[in-house]
Amino acid sequence: MHLEVQQSLDTGKIRLHIIANGGPAKVVQFVVVEGQQAVIGHPAPTPTFRAGESRIIDTPLQGVEDKRGTGFIACYDMTGARFYVWPMQGENRSYRMKGVFRHRKPFSNDTLMKEFYPSFDINKVELMRYETVEQTF
Repeated sequence: MHLEVQQSLDTGKIRLHIIANGGPAKVVQFVVVEGQQAVIGHPAPTPTFRAGESRIIDTPLQGVEDKRGTGFIACYDMTGARFYVWPMQGENRSYRMKGVFRHRKPFSNDTLMKEFYPSFDINKVELMRYETVEQTF
């Protein structure tokens, strides 16, 4: 999965572009934080992506001067055996979810944000709505 965070030069609004640049993925989820606002959730209409599928998501987020990205995109492979996380800062992670002696609980967005950004506090950001405006296969 690949997440691009694009800022409009004229309005400053943030748009997300999510691309499945590998194989198919399920339970795709994302978090993007700009200043004291955040969008958190799954891309509509479904959190499952075919290989090569993409979505464009409009948000009401306004770009801020601090251009260090805060957030991630994550998904499971189609068998649910592995969970992948691509943070905007830090190393990508892969977790084995199933198999011999492995039965991990699903990760929450808050847990993942704390792992990559220890100072992040979900209670200090305003959660904003977002809308998928384009889907390509």
